Amino acid sequence: MMRRRSALLLIALYVLASAATAYAECAWVLWVRTQVPGQATTTSVLGAYEARAECKNAEREEIAGVRAKFPSAKMKVDRETVWVWNEKSAATMITHDYYCLPDTVDPRGAKGK
Repeated sequence: MMRRRSALLLIALYVLASAATAYAECAWVLWVRTQVPGQATTTSVLGAYEARAECKNAEREEIAGVRAKFPSAKMKVDRETVWVWNEKSAATMITHDYYCLPDTVDPRGAKGK
């Protein structure tokens, strides 16, 4: 009886360790969803990273890149969302939403047949 419990305990620990290892190996993907008035919203991959922290660093760099790309535009940054617009017309507002997600998650949703 004792051997059986020990064996079951070892199996349970092995399964838990395997699941933890699988999660640790998970890659992270940096996505951006861009909305431009009068155009279709696009969602695309900007890069893949081994760790979430690397992905978040890349996200901050992307946001800084948007600031550099539009130095004279008005801009608001709130967490992972960047709004950019022309000073003369808010109708030209472009929105960039950044997401760091596990490589098993696609923010565009399931693909149908």
